[in-house]
Amino acid sequence: MIYLIDIIRRFINWTIATAMALGIFAGCRSAINYIFPGNPHNDATAMGLAAALIAIALPTLWYHIKNLVDRALFPEAYQQMKKLHELADQIPNCADREELSNKLFSNLQSIGFGNVGLLLKDVCTGTFRIRKFSGQNSVNADFSIGFDSPLINILEREKRGLLRKHVSILGLSDADLKRVADEMDALHAEICFPLRSPDPAKGVFGIVVLGNSKLGQVGYWWARNRFWLTGLINNVALTLERIYHQELNQAFAGYMGLGWAREMLHDQEGFQRRLCSRRTWVSVAIVDIRHFTKMCAHMDAAEVVSLLKEFRTTLVPLIIQEYKGSIDKFMGDAIMINFGTPISRLENPDEMAVRCGLAILECVEKINRGRANRGKQTYSVGIGISSGDVIAGNVESGEKLEYTVIGDAVNLVARLESMAEENQILISPETFERVKNIVVAKARKPKMIEGFDNPITVYELKGINQKHRGRENETEGQWRPAANQ
Repeated sequence: MIYLIDIIRRFINWTIATAMALGIFAGCRSAINYIFPGNPHNDATAMGLAAALIAIALPTLWYHIKNLVDRALFPEAYQQMKKLHELADQIPNCADREELSNKLFSNLQSIGFGNVGLLLKDVCTGTFRIRKFSGQNSVNADFSIGFDSPLINILEREKRGLLRKHVSILGLSDADLKRVADEMDALHAEICFPLRSPDPAKGVFGIVVLGNSKLGQVGYWWARNRFWLTGLINNVALTLERIYHQELNQAFAGYMGLGWAREMLHDQEGFQRRLCSRRTWVSVAIVDIRHFTKMCAHMDAAEVVSLLKEFRTTLVPLIIQEYKGSIDKFMGDAIMINFGTPISRLENPDEMAVRCGLAILECVEKINRGRANRGKQTYSVGIGISSGDVIAGNVESGEKLEYTVIGDAVNLVARLESMAEENQILISPETFERVKNIVVAKARKPKMIEGFDNPITVYELKGINQKHRGRENETEGQWRPAANQ
């Protein structure tokens, strides 16, 4: 029945278009006969002029004719097409991934798709993983599609959506055919649509799956709405790319500098691989304002905010630009700093960490001179520095990017910072072993530290020995894309 209705719709469309074409020809002939009466070439001239006008106007006229017929004969289908068009215009205005996915999913489900899913490329696992799935059917949250899947190859090659019913006519081997069918069945997908990067070299970075439709003949609906759905998905891909770049800048630019943020965007996949969880040697430092809570009791809110702003805005450029550290996190009046990850490769992150610690003490002294001259309260800091193998990488946190380090070195540095007295730097034995030839340090008596089984010898850092002063730039390494490491 649906095909008979479609034939009737097409017949009406063509009848109206033909009538309008004949009307244009008749109008042209009348006008030319009026201007050039009795000319034997008037009919040919009129036909040529009419053909030119039809060629210019017919695509627009056909679009409006089809809309009028659809609105009259298929009001529900017309509303679906209109919603796709409106949604495609709204998607670029989405501010984040959550807003985009909510808007996309709710509208596609209202059109008639019971299931809507989004899979995104994960370079750490070499798969496309489910980021969001909503619908009447459930899917395994751990399900993924490998980069080597024939389904991905098809979407890369065809550069358009794939209908489940068309899989059998793609000329695949039995094994590939079964794998594609199994993957689409696992996602309850009637249509898989690729999300493609504007950069051809990056190819497909995600998949939108649609299924469990209430649209009758999905192939028929697809044929009628493919143009609009293609435009919608292309806008989704462009908007996701923009949002990803914004998230990188927001998550990392303030912690590692805009220069590193720009570097990320030149080699997006290389940077993503660098964010994958891995074991690596780093030095971690924590800088904390001593007796901050007690100070705040005698200051109003504006003064506290001003003090923290001055503290951070003065130290962060020093840490990032001069000593190639990256800010792991701000913890109230404390700053946690990583040396050696995720971006900067340092030949000796331990040396850069101790040099940075000493530079911070000098910087705080300079800040205090300025505050004293302005009649403001001065303060002191305590610094802990620890080194070791840690697990570094992105920790899943909903829609938010969060990069951090985990390990004994992190646990120990927190203890060292809390043990440090005013304007004192305490370093771990692992850090000392790597910098003992360049620093002046005093060993403390081994003592038990909470969270560790054996006594630990802590060293108080006094300074850099005369021979190695002013040589920090010689230890600076250069960042390279992870693919080349």
